[in-house]
Amino acid sequence: MAEVVSEIAAARGKFFDARATGVAFARAALADPAFKDHLAEIHERILARRALNVPRHLLVSFNPLFHDLEEEAARVLRRAEP
Repeated sequence: MAEVVSEIAAARGKFFDARATGVAFARAALADPAFKDHLAEIHERILARRALNVPRHLLVSFNPLFHDLEEEAARVLRRAEP
């Protein structure tokens, strides 16, 4: 989870709140196994991309995936609220 949040922070810049996003992702992963699986899938993609050793500027951006993941976490947390 930390690596995914770190990648999002690298893509978004210094105004990104990594701590809040990490907490939200952790809470969502505990509440919903499907979200946890999606998070693991994105982590695997990040690791695979690193293994290719291709410069970041030549690769397709993960930003749409990150955005979807953040929206999914928000939906999970809204459903989990009492």
